[in-house]
Amino acid sequence: MIYLLNALPNSLISDKTGTIIRPVTAKAVAYAVSSPDYYEDFDDNIPPSLFSAVSAVGHESTAEMFTRLLAEHLPQAFHAFKPITTFKVPVNRITVIPQKGDTVFCGLFTPPRRLGEGEKWTEEEILQCPINWVCIQY
Repeated sequence: MIYLLNALPNSLISDKTGTIIRPVTAKAVAYAVSSPDYYEDFDDNIPPSLFSAVSAVGHESTAEMFTRLLAEHLPQAFHAFKPITTFKVPVNRITVIPQKGDTVFCGLFTPPRRLGEGEKWTEEEILQCPINWVCIQY
């Protein structure tokens, strides 16, 4: 199973599973979480959503940001045949318990400072902050 998360909870790290954590690019994440049909079939058989991983992104604004950031890295050939709106990271507040053989991609938002109480990031501020992508293999 392939999962997409926006946080790295301690429950994902275990010394019993032989966990491997490594940095990856947004392009690698985009390819990994999109449907295999994305690369093989440019006719009307493409599914309504090209997102094929299990999303554990629990907030609408984060899912929208991930959709925009990852869609930029999908093959340009696809854009000529289908609107990129078919790639959408769904909001899904779930607990992920990975099993041996699973892969988790995590986008870690790296803000320039800690927010004060009651403060919120604007969309412009969020889009200017780097996202560090990691791959966790079990």
